[in-house]
Amino acid sequence: MPEASDKQSGAAGRSRPPSARAEAGGVALAGVPGQGVNWRALWPLPLLVVSVLLLAGGIVASLVSRPRANLDEPLVEAAALIQKDQFEPALRVLKERMLPLVDRGAASTEQEQQFFVLRARALFMAQGQAHLNVQENNQNITKDYVQAEQLGAVLEPADVIRLAETYLAQSQTPEAAQRARSLPVSEAAQRRRLLKAIVERNLSMPDLHAEQTLGLLMDLSQDAGASAADRVWTLARQAELLLADDRPQDAATKLVREMLRLEAPPAVMGELYYLLGRAYTASGQWENAEHQFKHASEALETTNPLQGEIGLMMGRLRQTVGGTAALEEAREKFAAVVADYANSPSYLPALAGLADVEAALAGNDATGIEASIEHYARVIEEWPHAPARRDLTSPLLASSLMARHADRFLNGDSRNALRYAELAEDLWSRDQTPADILLALAATRRKMADETLSAATGAVAPGPPVPAPGAGAARTEAGAEAQSGPPGSPSAAVAGAPAIMDVDQVTREEVKRHYLAAGNYYLRHARAVVVDDPAAASRSRWNAADAFDLAGDAEEAIKAFSDYVQGASDDDQRRPEAKFRLARAFQAEREYGTAAGLYTELINTRPTDQSPGTAGHWGDRSIVPLAQCYILDGTPDNDAQAEALLQSVVDGRMLSPDAAEFRAGLLELGRLYYETGRYSQAITRLEQAMARYAADRQIEAIRFWLADSYRLSAGEIERTLTEEMPASRRQELKDTRISRIKSALSLYGQVQQGLGARPNATLSQVERLHLRNSTFYVGDCAFDLGDYAAAINAYDAARLRYPGDPASLVAMVQIVNAYVAQGQWDRAGTANERARQHLERFPDSVWANPDLPMEKKHWERWLDSRILLEQRTHAAAPTTSP
Repeated sequence: MPEASDKQSGAAGRSRPPSARAEAGGVALAGVPGQGVNWRALWPLPLLVVSVLLLAGGIVASLVSRPRANLDEPLVEAAALIQKDQFEPALRVLKERMLPLVDRGAASTEQEQQFFVLRARALFMAQGQAHLNVQENNQNITKDYVQAEQLGAVLEPADVIRLAETYLAQSQTPEAAQRARSLPVSEAAQRRRLLKAIVERNLSMPDLHAEQTLGLLMDLSQDAGASAADRVWTLARQAELLLADDRPQDAATKLVREMLRLEAPPAVMGELYYLLGRAYTASGQWENAEHQFKHASEALETTNPLQGEIGLMMGRLRQTVGGTAALEEAREKFAAVVADYANSPSYLPALAGLADVEAALAGNDATGIEASIEHYARVIEEWPHAPARRDLTSPLLASSLMARHADRFLNGDSRNALRYAELAEDLWSRDQTPADILLALAATRRKMADETLSAATGAVAPGPPVPAPGAGAARTEAGAEAQSGPPGSPSAAVAGAPAIMDVDQVTREEVKRHYLAAGNYYLRHARAVVVDDPAAASRSRWNAADAFDLAGDAEEAIKAFSDYVQGASDDDQRRPEAKFRLARAFQAEREYGTAAGLYTELINTRPTDQSPGTAGHWGDRSIVPLAQCYILDGTPDNDAQAEALLQSVVDGRMLSPDAAEFRAGLLELGRLYYETGRYSQAITRLEQAMARYAADRQIEAIRFWLADSYRLSAGEIERTLTEEMPASRRQELKDTRISRIKSALSLYGQVQQGLGARPNATLSQVERLHLRNSTFYVGDCAFDLGDYAAAINAYDAARLRYPGDPASLVAMVQIVNAYVAQGQWDRAGTANERARQHLERFPDSVWANPDLPMEKKHWERWLDSRILLEQRTHAAAPTTSP
């Protein structure tokens, strides 16, 4: 399709080139003094002058009388092509053969007028032929017509109509109306048609152009040549304008009064009955409205698109009445419109009404809710291609969806509540989503995370806006594993048991996904309302930080809590908690110095009121994690300070034994002793913790640490027994060693039983490590007690449970040692060969892992056993004579 983007030029204001003209020069004759004129010699001159004059005159005559066919020809040809509906060839002729002449100024004013009119006409008709409405073409059409007029052209009525229609295509209705009104009486029908089209365009636009539209309708109402159908149409548009201006009573009054004056067939009057029904509906006169809608439906043909509008309005009336029976009638009306008028403007509003009614009738029925959501989804999918309607705008549809969201949310159906809210979100671009939708999405995502976690753990999950005490970024799987991991890792005992770690990996990822989404929506809400409602923005910033923290995203939690702390006032009661949780997030990220600084600031507030939630309360909670940071920061100089802090908690100098922080301090101190090899002190503190917190979520970890402390303490005692000492002291130590090995054996068994009963998917990495090592250490304890048969059975079970784990070598080696200890040399030899082959399967690097239950003593015992086996083999070999 050609687009008139060529250079447009005109003669207005441009200097014209001078016309050609002949110039004849005379001959100057100079006389010679003292000499007469020789006329005989000069006789040819008159003839020469006459010839020159004749030649010049011929040139002038030829220029004046020469036809303009070489300039008019392209215009004539283009006009002929347009007459034959060959618009694109006409445009090519004008472009290639006429435009250069116009650009050079070689065309006359009349020719330029014709050029611009023909080009506008051809482009207009070419667009119509191709069923196109390209705005660049429309702009060029109006420019060409206006240029022709500026050159003095008087447009033919047909061209005025084309220009008016082009203005209308660009929604330039004032310009279109001006052109339509300028049409002569002979074009009254076209004038009427154009004015009606302009009115309809205005009524479809958001601002209505009410004053202009009213004037156009006044013109139409006073048109003596208007038919009864025209008068009905004009009255209908006047009523629409009043309804759009929220004046339903005036619309009803005008309709009733004017309809009595009209004499028109029922089919023509049907639209007026429909509009009267709309006016009564808007006025709350529902019974009268239904009455008029029935009149309208009876008057109109069944194929008339207004039948869809009538069905839509009657469905809405029934929906407004409410009650099951009325809602079912509304559903029938909406469904009929959806089925029978799918190509009409009433289709999408009816589908939205059907979606709303389905949800209202469904209650908690999953099938009805699913149907409702499917209908809404279809509405939103087809929304970009639907005609604009004032009764189904993005805000109205979003309002309907959010009402459905609220219903599902309050009924505990978070999944479907989220689906409704997400559909509402789809109505807007990301930067235009209304704040209430963002907040609803945030709250729903948070609720889904909490509910999923509660369903999986059986515990009550924390919900916004008040987070669970001690919720921290250490709730991540990695963080939780570190909390029970190697020496110097942060302890979960401080923040309480992270419930997210009690669920399987799939559930954990789902919960994390919901928390992260909630955090992002809360942040977007905070940004959306920060100017209009700073308090709401502050709440959402808090909830965002809380959600990121619960999701285990320490980086985002640090950003969010930092923003909250910086924006919170000094008297904000949440500021201390935000600072505490910010410190926990830094601690989880191993930024111990930053975390320690924040904890210290909080501890310095301890002299204030100690009620929960106050600065002093969070100062109390900071003591143990501050000690952890000192232990973890790699600076030995403050390790003693860390121990002193923990000791002050446990001794009751800083906190009551009933305080939650006392528990955290007791566990951390027990672990500190355990991890620094002070096993007797660890046993004292961990036994105290076992007695106080038997139902603690960390009870299996406490049992493992205590069991390990007993076992390792027994090892220390065994080494002490190699020293000289009184017999009574030796026997006392022997008895203590045996007692501790038995205690360790019992506790390891309890750890096996407790952790083994839980689904493996719900165990953290550290809990799996505790379970594995307990399985092997049960064998070690039996071995150390001299119960080799029990040890072999335990090692064999461990080997079978962890066949591909390097730890299985421990079991195989210890089985060799147990057979050697019992003198079962054949079995020992067979077991030793299996252990040797098993050792070859693993690279040397795996033995550097400190978490393996393969200790130095195991390697030494195996070496001793191999030596004994080799000696027996050598002794049993036959000797040969020299």
